[in-house]
Amino acid sequence: VGRAYITGAELEGRHHFLDSKVELNYNLAYNYGHDITNNKPIAYIAPIYGNAILKFNFDKVYITVMERFYGAKTRIDPQDSNPEGKTAAYAMTDMYVGVKLGEFKSTLKDMELIFGISNVFNTIGRNPVTGMNANYALSVTNPLVEPGRNFTLKYVWKY
Repeated sequence: VGRAYITGAELEGRHHFLDSKVELNYNLAYNYGHDITNNKPIAYIAPIYGNAILKFNFDKVYITVMERFYGAKTRIDPQDSNPEGKTAAYAMTDMYVGVKLGEFKSTLKDMELIFGISNVFNTIGRNPVTGMNANYALSVTNPLVEPGRNFTLKYVWKY
């Protein structure tokens, strides 16, 4: 066993405006880890990441825009036998439109239909906490690339 130093800070908040017609949610986290015993960085700790969500609530529908972001991973131990690779910072935008079906028919009061687009701008990003093998070239699976743009249609029944 050895000794390690891990620290971080997190900021999280939720604000409502215009009688809750507009909501703002955010989360920002900073992390730092160091292996004191071997005097090297701890692998696979995301240095900074977070998200910001803006939601517009209307009578029959709501619209949500979310921005997810990760800071660049640059604290790497090159002496490791299987060193992790540096990752670039990136941000991804997701958008969702939800239809409150109960506003159209009372028997559907706890149901919603949600259409979403994840990674709207088709950004390529590699999550800094995903394991990789630096002895091989970067690929879709080394480390795992965040999914490209994708579309979802979801039926939700809250019971």
